[in-house]
Amino acid sequence: MKFILNFIFEKMPLFKAVENSSFKTNLLNYLMICFSSIFEAVLSYVFYFLYLNETCSNHFPIQTWILVNAIYFTSSIGLNLFIFGNKYRIFAILYDLNLIIEISFNIVWSVVGSVVLFKSNCIDINPNIWGFALFSLLFYWISIPFLAWAIITRYKN
Repeated sequence: MKFILNFIFEKMPLFKAVENSSFKTNLLNYLMICFSSIFEAVLSYVFYFLYLNETCSNHFPIQTWILVNAIYFTSSIGLNLFIFGNKYRIFAILYDLNLIIEISFNIVWSVVGSVVLFKSNCIDINPNIWGFALFSLLFYWISIPFLAWAIITRYKN
């Protein structure tokens, strides 16, 4: 069994170790993504469960949008904990793919959130959840350039 694992991790291209030119930059990217994801996930769960029974919208409730936020950020934390620090090429590919997925999700989900938020009457009925949804949207729009920076700095050299 040990021979097979050694063969897989030493001979196959996807499992060869990757030269890590900038551990400091990767650590900064990782910490930025993890801490912001933890912060947003916790706030999303708190606001979702606080205002679970409030109705603000006729079509797509803001609470559903916030719950998807919480699930997304929780999965992002788990994936980043799984990927970071592994020196095998497949994990580097997964890390890059994860960043691309995060940027894409942030753009799409912020557009959906903008439509949901500004077409709802929630600002009059429940300004707290409306304010949190607006905060989350701003968080998404601010995080997009930072995620792009994380990808650019990985391939800068």
